[in-house]
Amino acid sequence: MKMSSTRKLSRRRFLGRTTAYSCGIALAAAFPALIAACGEEAPSTAVGTAGATATPTATPAQAQNQATKLVGDVVDFRLINDGGWKWQGGWVTMRLQEASFEGQKAYFVRTDASDRQFAEQEKLVFVPKLLGADADGHHGDIYLFERGASGQMPVVSTAPGQPDFTPLLQVHRATWSGNAQVLDSVAKVNEAAQA
Repeated sequence: MKMSSTRKLSRRRFLGRTTAYSCGIALAAAFPALIAACGEEAPSTAVGTAGATATPTATPAQAQNQATKLVGDVVDFRLINDGGWKWQGGWVTMRLQEASFEGQKAYFVRTDASDRQFAEQEKLVFVPKLLGADADGHHGDIYLFERGASGQMPVVSTAPGQPDFTPLLQVHRATWSGNAQVLDSVAKVNEAAQA
């Protein structure tokens, strides 16, 4: 008699495997936050032999159907490898957000926030522990514009490849009181604020 079982891949184990298989990828620092983008896997149990206490095993399709998308920017995901990858973990496809960095286009993903109201409004995971990193200054800055000029994108203070890059960004809201202009760098944001 052959017995098969589906192994549950916990978030901690997923992170370990992701780190092992993604050395050199700039987004490796963001993986802990990406793990929070999807809910828990369906309970995984083994099929037992006669006389043993066991519960039914969830098939990959059942596990996927029971998963919950927690972050609004998740486009698609699978909690279990559906083929084509050398490791057994799943995957997440995130919507890229555009921003300006030093006059260039940059991209970022949104997964969580330390402010409950902002997290709920933007469909992100509320993570109050991020406040500790914010208080220590271990963050970059992002400027979001209200009543901005047409074509205004958020402005970020750092981007992948920069020596000070961090995926943790402190949100600053900017509102024009005069004629709005497109700003594409933190220096221009600061100049406009002083003017």
